[in-house]
Amino acid sequence: MVWFRKIITLSEADAGKQAMLHLAKIDDNDLTYCNGVKVGSTNKWDEPRIYTIPAGILKAGKNIISVRVEDGGGGGGIYGDAAAAMQLIIEDRVYPLAGNWSFKIESLISAIIEMGPNEYPGALFNAMINPLIQYTIRGAIWYQG
Repeated sequence: MVWFRKIITLSEADAGKQAMLHLAKIDDNDLTYCNGVKVGSTNKWDEPRIYTIPAGILKAGKNIISVRVEDGGGGGGIYGDAAAAMQLIIEDRVYPLAGNWSFKIESLISAIIEMGPNEYPGALFNAMINPLIQYTIRGAIWYQG
């Protein structure tokens, strides 16, 4: 789980208005906040996030957008075309959110890997190569299939 944070500065004219927050795709799940108020969450790994920020949450000056990303495996994080998919829209004004975001790792959970008999260290050597050491080998034919 990782927290991403972006600070965006708004004008007095845009303070207090409803806005649309467009985030790129997030792998896997997210909780998204604006100025400490939850504005949305999605539990699908391959879906762009579009959340409505209700009137009264945005203020003149600095505003903080925070996204908590939870990944169960694989790549994880926020991805896609940042310039096109990451923006804050207030009426007809677009505030780009592309660029550097601050981040902090909340927790790491190590995956429990189940090992089968062919995955133990040394299993292939001991079972396949070691019995041949006593023989003189002049060549080998390998067929992977």
